[in-house]
Amino acid sequence: MRNLLTIERSVAGTTSTEVPDLPLSAIAWGGSEDSLICTHGPSKAEGSIELKRVNKNGQSVPIASWDASPCPSPSLPCDRILALHYFPDTFSTCVIFAAGDIVVVQENPTPGVNKIEIVGSVDEGIAAAAWSPDEEVLAIITGASTFLLMTRGFEPIADVILSPNDLNASNHVSVGWGKSETQFKGKRARAMKDPTVPEKIDEGVLSPHDDNGTRISWRGDGEYLALSSIEDSRRRVIRVYRRDGALDSVSEPVDGLEGPLSWRPTGNLMAAIQRFPERLDVVFFERNGLRHGEFTLRIPTDKVPDETILELLWNYDSSGYLVAQHNLCVKWHSEKPLRLALGLGESIISYEFSWSVFAGSSRSPDDYGVLATVDGTTLKLTPLRVANIPPPMALKEVELESTPVDVAISPTGRLIAVLRDKALDLIRWDFANNKLVSGPTVTPNIMELDPGQYFRQISFADDETLGVVCDIEVGSLLRVISIPNNGQAISKCTQEFQNGATAVRLGGEPDHKSLFYQDSERNVYFYDTEDKSAKYITQLPAICPWLEIALPQEMVFGLSGDGRLYVNSKPIASNCTSFAVTPAHLVYTTTRHFVKFVHLYDSYQDLDIPRDDPSSDERCRSIERGARLVQVMPTKFALTLQMPRGNLETIYPRVLVLAGVRRSIEAKDYLPAFLACRNHRVDLNIIHDHAPRQFIELVELFMDQVKKIEYIDLFLSQLREEDVSKTMYRKTLQSAEAPERFNQIGTINRSESKVNRICDAFLNVLLPKRLSSNLQNIVTAYVCKTPPDHDAALLLIGDLRAKSPELAEEAIQHVCFLSDMNKLYDNALGLYDLELTLAVAQQSQKDPREYLPFLQKLQEMEATRRKFTIDDHLNRPEKACACLHKLGDEVFDEMKNYVVKHELYSMALGLYRYNPNKTGDHGLVRNFPRRSLEISGSGISVRITWGLFTGDPMLPSRWAVARGPLLRRSELLTTVVDAGLAEGFAQSSELIAECKRQLKAQLDRIHELRAKKKDNPLAYFDSVVEEDTPDNVSLAPTDASTSASLFTRYTSGGAQTAMTGTTRRTTKNRRREERKRARGKKGSVYEEEYLVSSIGRMVEKLDSVRDETKKLLEGLVRRRMRERAIALQSLMEEVLTSLEGCVGEVFEEAGEVINHEAGAKGGGKRAVPIIKKFDGVGIL
Repeated sequence: MRNLLTIERSVAGTTSTEVPDLPLSAIAWGGSEDSLICTHGPSKAEGSIELKRVNKNGQSVPIASWDASPCPSPSLPCDRILALHYFPDTFSTCVIFAAGDIVVVQENPTPGVNKIEIVGSVDEGIAAAAWSPDEEVLAIITGASTFLLMTRGFEPIADVILSPNDLNASNHVSVGWGKSETQFKGKRARAMKDPTVPEKIDEGVLSPHDDNGTRISWRGDGEYLALSSIEDSRRRVIRVYRRDGALDSVSEPVDGLEGPLSWRPTGNLMAAIQRFPERLDVVFFERNGLRHGEFTLRIPTDKVPDETILELLWNYDSSGYLVAQHNLCVKWHSEKPLRLALGLGESIISYEFSWSVFAGSSRSPDDYGVLATVDGTTLKLTPLRVANIPPPMALKEVELESTPVDVAISPTGRLIAVLRDKALDLIRWDFANNKLVSGPTVTPNIMELDPGQYFRQISFADDETLGVVCDIEVGSLLRVISIPNNGQAISKCTQEFQNGATAVRLGGEPDHKSLFYQDSERNVYFYDTEDKSAKYITQLPAICPWLEIALPQEMVFGLSGDGRLYVNSKPIASNCTSFAVTPAHLVYTTTRHFVKFVHLYDSYQDLDIPRDDPSSDERCRSIERGARLVQVMPTKFALTLQMPRGNLETIYPRVLVLAGVRRSIEAKDYLPAFLACRNHRVDLNIIHDHAPRQFIELVELFMDQVKKIEYIDLFLSQLREEDVSKTMYRKTLQSAEAPERFNQIGTINRSESKVNRICDAFLNVLLPKRLSSNLQNIVTAYVCKTPPDHDAALLLIGDLRAKSPELAEEAIQHVCFLSDMNKLYDNALGLYDLELTLAVAQQSQKDPREYLPFLQKLQEMEATRRKFTIDDHLNRPEKACACLHKLGDEVFDEMKNYVVKHELYSMALGLYRYNPNKTGDHGLVRNFPRRSLEISGSGISVRITWGLFTGDPMLPSRWAVARGPLLRRSELLTTVVDAGLAEGFAQSSELIAECKRQLKAQLDRIHELRAKKKDNPLAYFDSVVEEDTPDNVSLAPTDASTSASLFTRYTSGGAQTAMTGTTRRTTKNRRREERKRARGKKGSVYEEEYLVSSIGRMVEKLDSVRDETKKLLEGLVRRRMRERAIALQSLMEEVLTSLEGCVGEVFEEAGEVINHEAGAKGGGKRAVPIIKKFDGVGIL
């Protein structure tokens, strides 16, 4: 899926100066600044040689010139340069001639060192020469078929004669049948011939077009080298030698093998040329000399006899190689793998390429995943959302007139613009319902291009506007082209780059009908095609061949050639291999084999880069080694990767799935959200948790869209209390506030059960309107509650049994399927409906002998006695006790025994609260332990004593009167005791209620003060914010060297340093400050301290009335004022619970914590109060 795209092209003219018309004979890269070393000459007419440096800006600087030696070979009309190599560490150039001279030229010679030196000469001449990749060994083949290895100092390492006996070095294994005596000679032996055996065995016949030359090629690590030469004028042989000159192997015979040879730097293959009458093949050899595949060059059959291949050259990282078909000087850069220099005539053209994926938009709903791949003159098109077809295949293929230079896909994916060297082509096709419905159709030559300009990049601004970048004499030019419906393009406007800069990468932004580009100065610009104006955005830290922009944030993402990923001027990754940008995410792959997702915020400074931890963060996911990002399709939640071996893999990352689910929820489109969760195993709770209030309000819409009963059941059965938007899928959200974005109007009561709230919302819709059609969902909603509401489901089924027995039977089967049968049987029995209980039991696996006798016995009982028996059987003593009470006085003795057995004293007291005869000394309660309460009123002091039954809830018992007047005047119980209890209740309730009100008001004020202090501490501590005070003006008085600082002006010791001319704070001032602190005036700096102390005093006040309140509660219960007692005890417990929940926050944030183990001498600070649990009256 990757294509070569030209990101830089420069042309430099170079001619000989001392001797005119010397041809350009060799080039080499000359250092780190991308300059070139070139030579002119020698020629037939002139034997002079000129050595020059050509800088990147095109300036030519002469280095040296000299005369070449006479050529000893009669076959050569003049001497020829075989190797030109520059040594950047010594600023020297080595030139090796076919005549045998080895010349070293110093660019900046030191005193006493010759600028030009012939370091050696080979009398027989030199046939081929090459330096090792580490520049430490020179390999030479002489005219006398001698192989020489020399050090960089030109000291000999090895001197080997190329002998015909070398051909015996490799014993190549035949893949045939083996020896004759081991072969099977049966009747059908001929039909069983091995298909791996070739019909013809090559003998190494020479090609008639062989140039009889010798080539040398080193392996990338410099440990081996290969040389290709003709042996005995009969066969071309490839010999492989080690670095020390030892022969390693010889190639097998190949007919038609020609001279060009290049060893892949990674070391696994050597490439050569094999000629056939009708075609030319690039063939590959292994290091052991055996063949390893081939492919055919795209040359028309009628032109094959006239075509000559001069060179094969692998680039630095083995990602590509060049086939030189013309008389060119060609050189790959030794460090930049896709930088190439070509020397032709009087010009040197340097190119820099990048691997580019011609991909369509990643914006919904037009993210069809359109990919275009250039294969010669064929353009292969594949929309991944329609068909995931890996290369070299494609869904559609389009034949073009010539090889494309660049391809652009429109934002909608329906137009494809093809830039060729001389014209623009337009391809149209259309999609509907994820299917290709028409096309592709080609409109060729919609615009003819100026042959004097080099057009190299193209991009869509929108479906009607194109931008094309072309190089001119100085810099680059952006041309905007309009594409009307008639298909003929119209030039709209042009924009010349500033300061002669050239374009590196061009892209489009359809939302604003704009183009963006990066120039050679690393600046990124927007170009508005409507206003015809350029706007500067940012400057990236490096040249980035891959560029994307996210709007409206104006984030520019760039990936440099060394794997550094930038956003604007900020680096965010140093090991990136590929990336893509969607409206919501930045997606990129790393050299550690992860794909990462980064949420896009309003500012690039806020980007949160996930760690390399796929186990705990779903924004990071492991991928196959070497995988590269090809396309992202948010609509399909898909991400397509290409593996190193070429195949495509589509994955569905959880981040993309959840982003799509959230988009559907926000659009109130619940069916796609549900199906996405179901297909990709996403927790269905996200449908509610992402926008809870919206979902509760739109439950009916959810059911109308989802429709299927089993889908609704699946959703209800997956419900649980956890808010997955804040736990499981928290890191897949764009921001921390994302779950609340769609729940701003009104609030959801978080203390209420989420599951029950959702089930009730479904029931409110289903019960009135859809009882018959969605009965199964109704039953599911009841059963899925927490805890399951089996009673309501069974009551509904009981009502249906009379109206629709068939529906009731289906409902019983469904509720039995969802529930534990034993518990469901108990629930049915607890409803006192024996027929329903029998129906449930019949659906279970119970043995009829287990339940039929019991049900028959119950059927024979009186209704109330039956209910008591059922409740007692189900261990529901409270209900059973109530049933006994309904049975009347004749079962009072049974009632007393049941109350004692199950310790139901509180309930019994409530049942008989209006029947004192049943609760007195001869009633329910006897022999209570004594406890007393003294009440004073109207000058009479009364001590009331009553019993406690075994220390448990209090019940009335005997009276012990401390003074006589109470015995003689029983009306005092009402006038004195009851009135005193009522007055005590009123006072205590008022006190506790006032504490509750005060606590709420003070907590709100403390939160407000702390928020102000956090937002603007200077304004909090001092009402005047001196923002305009100059930094170089001192405001201190002349008699003081220091003054109170922001953090010491309100402390007691921070500003009291004894200095000359100052006095200590007087006692009067200290007292004034203490009075201010004690008042805690609103708005002062002491207010928070005052409020914290006030809450502490409140705790002490409540602790002081605990015992009195408990005694009051006991008296209220004794005088049958239970409602008042319950209200007072609940109020006390509520206030203490609120205090317990807030004292930690109030006192710890105020710095009030001390070490309790150190005692009270903790620096005078208040300890966090300990809130004890209120020990009230258990009967309440």
